[in-house]
Amino acid sequence: METKSSLILKTWNGIKELPLPYVINENGCFICQKYIKSRGYPYIFDDDKRLIGAHRYIYELLYGRLLLSKIVIRHYCDNPACINPNHLTHGLDADNVKDKVDRGRCPHGEKHHSSKLNDIVVSELRSRYKQGETFRCLAREYGVDKNTIADAIRKVTWKHVE
Repeated sequence: METKSSLILKTWNGIKELPLPYVINENGCFICQKYIKSRGYPYIFDDDKRLIGAHRYIYELLYGRLLLSKIVIRHYCDNPACINPNHLTHGLDADNVKDKVDRGRCPHGEKHHSSKLNDIVVSELRSRYKQGETFRCLAREYGVDKNTIADAIRKVTWKHVE
């Protein structure tokens, strides 16, 4: 892997060199080697001394404007440490969530951090419901809301379980 000591950007108002050491991986990602904070994203202080995601700062430099707070910077490469400008695009949080779901990075079922059910229980719930048990009765037994049970049985959630 090739190592660089700084990122040089051709911005809307000239050339800017950022002291962000990075390595280039096999996917062409520029993997930032410093300033990694929350969930693997690198953060730096911008010109106004705001702590900001390095990927957001780079995007703002390239396009010459501060982005509205509701605009997020997304990675085509799905690598939070990547600062390659060619791997960045903008969008709304809904776009980011759709990317996450489409690319299989959204935990579901028992892998979700707040899951109170599991695949075996959901199969059992569906079977018991077919035999006449109510959502309310099942919900009481498993300590969850009846809507949670209804959604699991109707395959609104837990679609992957037969």
